[in-house]
Amino acid sequence: MTVSTGRIKDIANIQKLGHIEFRTTDLERARDFYVNLVGLHETARDDNRIYLRCTEDKQHHTFVLRKADSAGVGHIGFVVSSEDDLDRMKSRFEELGLPTRWAGNDMLGQGRTLRTQDPFGFIIDYYAEIAQVPWLVQQYHLHKGASPTRIDHANVLTPDAQAGYDWYTQELGFGCAELTESDPPEKRIWASWLFRKSTVHDIAVMTGAGPAAHHVGFSLPDTLSIIRACDMLAGAGYATASSADLRVTVFPTRCSFTCAIRTETASSFTPAIISPETPRPSRSAGISITRCGRRCGARRRRVVGLRNPWRWRPSTAPR
Repeated sequence: MTVSTGRIKDIANIQKLGHIEFRTTDLERARDFYVNLVGLHETARDDNRIYLRCTEDKQHHTFVLRKADSAGVGHIGFVVSSEDDLDRMKSRFEELGLPTRWAGNDMLGQGRTLRTQDPFGFIIDYYAEIAQVPWLVQQYHLHKGASPTRIDHANVLTPDAQAGYDWYTQELGFGCAELTESDPPEKRIWASWLFRKSTVHDIAVMTGAGPAAHHVGFSLPDTLSIIRACDMLAGAGYATASSADLRVTVFPTRCSFTCAIRTETASSFTPAIISPETPRPSRSAGISITRCGRRCGARRRRVVGLRNPWRWRPSTAPR
C-alpha cells in the first residue's frame, strides 16, 4: 500500500517531547543518582534498561537509562498523534534518504516505534502509544530528591544550527519561541528554541561540535525548588565532583523554573542506528546559552505571536 507523502508538518502531527534515553556503563550507579538524588520515579526495568518518570508524568516513561559499553545519549523520542502518522512519516523519511526502521518492541510500555537518523546524525524515535501509569503528584511519601515535575526539553549541538532550525520548522512543523542570529551581512541562526507542546521549547538546537547533547532540562515548580535542588546536588558533592563516568553542572537556566542537569559523558550520539552500540568519543558541553551572544557575535531575537495563552510571552522588541 502506497502512503501519501509530503512534508512531515503537512502529513503528521508531532505533539511533544516524549522521552530521552541515556546510555550508561554503570546502570545501578546511574539509577542511584537519578532516583535518589534527582528524584525521578522508577516505573519498570528489564535486563538493560530502567524506565523513569517525573512526579506529574502519567506516561510510562519520560527518561530512560540503558546499560551500554559507552556512555552517551541513545536517542530522543517524540510523541505523534496517531499510528497512521507513523506510516506517513516513514514514507517521507525514506523519500528523503534518511536511515529509517521500525524499532521493534524493545522499549517496555511503548507502542510501535519509528526510528530514524535525522540529517544531523541524531537518533530520533517517534511513537503514538505509551502505557498510562498512576499520577504521583499527591503521593508525597514517594517524593524525594529534587523531585522534578516533568521533563522539559533537550538541548542539542550541531555545526549548522541554521540547517537545524530549517529542518525543525520547515519540515517537522515546530514553532520557534526564540533564536539568536549573527549580525548582517551573514545573518545566520546560531541557536533556536523550538516547541510543539505548550511550553517555551521541546528542543533547542545550538551551534557546536555535533551531533551532541548539551543538556536535558527538568521542570521544577518554583524558584525555591531550583535553589533547593542546587543545594542538594552541591551537598552530595556534585558541585565540583568529577570522575570518568560523571560530571554534573547544575544551574538555573534561562527558562523559568527549570533545572538543567548536564553530563559530559552523556553528550554524544551514536553515529548510526544500524549499530547502536558503536562507541563515540564523549564531548564536553558546548557554548553557554547565556553567553552565546558574546561568543559568536550573535544577537538575540524573541519571536512573538505564540499560539498558547499560557505560554511565556516575550518582548516584542528585538534585542
